[in-house]
Amino acid sequence: MRGNTLTFVFGAVFLVLVAVYVCFATFYHAPEVEVEVSPEPPAEVPVVPVINEPSCFPPYIESGGACCMDEDNDRVCDEVKIPLTVIVNCRECNDNNSCTQDVCFGDECRNYCMLNSNCDDNDPYTSHDTCLSVATGDCSCRGDPVECIRDSECNDLNACTEDRCVNNVCQHICRVGLSCDDRVPNTKDDSCVMKSGSCVCVGKEMVLHR
Repeated sequence: MRGNTLTFVFGAVFLVLVAVYVCFATFYHAPEVEVEVSPEPPAEVPVVPVINEPSCFPPYIESGGACCMDEDNDRVCDEVKIPLTVIVNCRECNDNNSCTQDVCFGDECRNYCMLNSNCDDNDPYTSHDTCLSVATGDCSCRGDPVECIRDSECNDLNACTEDRCVNNVCQHICRVGLSCDDRVPNTKDDSCVMKSGSCVCVGKEMVLHR
């Protein structure tokens, strides 16, 4: 009987302790501790060296986004330098053409056509003479043909007009009212008039009284 009593007592004490623990765990919460996590460092991106390959290879150099010839290796485009600077012409390269610039490159002659430059073709009946490159590849001085260079070349054999050469173009000015001879025997008071777009000599018809 005494053993059963002790068992009962110990069981009751155990149940009381379990109840106390449950109550303590329910109503009491330990403060949460925030743990700082260090961010992982960003992955390093490998740096690839940029190699600028030349766009122009010798004897060419780059100029204005294009390649130009630089045979004397002075970093100046030959095509730009030649028209802008005075280069001593080689006598053996002279082609006797006023429209070309004769240049020596080592033992090689070059005759550059000075396109659109003013020149003189030694023809008085041309104007606006200019250096041009013709279809055959030759560079020559060409001018626009003109009609006249002096007044006498504009004579239209009309006594009623004043013939003039103005800016290499013939002009025939009608001298209206000027006395003339229409070579008609039965007219009088002949004079120059504009008739149907032409400058002519016209006289008044005479009335014969019988």
